[in-house]
Amino acid sequence: MRVRCHSYAYIAWMPGQHLLLKYHNLHRDHDEYHHRIYDPVTGEEIFHEILERRQFPTFSEVLDELQLLTENL
Repeated sequence: MRVRCHSYAYIAWMPGQHLLLKYHNLHRDHDEYHHRIYDPVTGEEIFHEILERRQFPTFSEVLDELQLLTENL
């Protein structure tokens, strides 16, 4: 069984540094899910995609992605 919220955001950053990752559906259309990845050195957005509800990750999937993004920091 899986449970998903209707309106939420996952936002990750290193303390005192730039954003690393953001997933959210906080726009006017709550069925519009955004996935953004940021350069940890500059804070510049380097990836952005809009997902469908069924593609939005669970918390454990977000943690797996963060582990991959931070392996070489």
